[in-house]
Amino acid sequence: MKKIIFFTIFILALFGREIATGEVIVIVGGWSRTGTVEEIDRQLDPMKEALEKIGHRVVVVRPTTYIPLSTASEELYAELEREDIFKENIVLLGWCWGGLISRRFAEQYQDAVNVKAIIQIASPNEGYWFSPKFIFVTNAKKSKEIPLFVVAGNKSAKKWYLRSENDGTVDTASVLSVPSKKQAVFPLSHLELIASQEVAEKVIEWIKSD
Repeated sequence: MKKIIFFTIFILALFGREIATGEVIVIVGGWSRTGTVEEIDRQLDPMKEALEKIGHRVVVVRPTTYIPLSTASEELYAELEREDIFKENIVLLGWCWGGLISRRFAEQYQDAVNVKAIIQIASPNEGYWFSPKFIFVTNAKKSKEIPLFVVAGNKSAKKWYLRSENDGTVDTASVLSVPSKKQAVFPLSHLELIASQEVAEKVIEWIKSD
């Protein structure tokens, strides 16, 4: 009987330790001027499901504010506070504007939250040629110690606001303009990137290797 009790305690301790030290993945959605919550969820679901399959807790946040980034970051903080995950290691995975919010959040709350890594997918880090740069600026000096991984697409489309190779929404060069630990470019469009199994596999590879 004592052996059974000891074995049970050992198993609980083992799995409890694995759960406690695993990262919580926070997916920060992008800017969608159209589309219902259900449609946005469908875009993010494949990435969420892929990460859950390997044992991560995944929290999806759909920002309602994007400009200024500081306000969007405050909104993200409030949402994560409700989720009660600030004692955990966090990986921020931001799609499009969600990637900019993730970087701003990491620098704004670096003393309150343990952000292990940031993964950006199709984020306009340099904005657009016609837009004021300050809208997109984050203080990289404050968050430079946090590993940054970047995914871009180059399934180009001809649009007046795009000047070079692009994913149909954001210039590829804008996405890749920030210093990062690793980068990957896929022949996919802006929406295809977040729903791609191939991109999900790359994200998982980076999370496991970091």
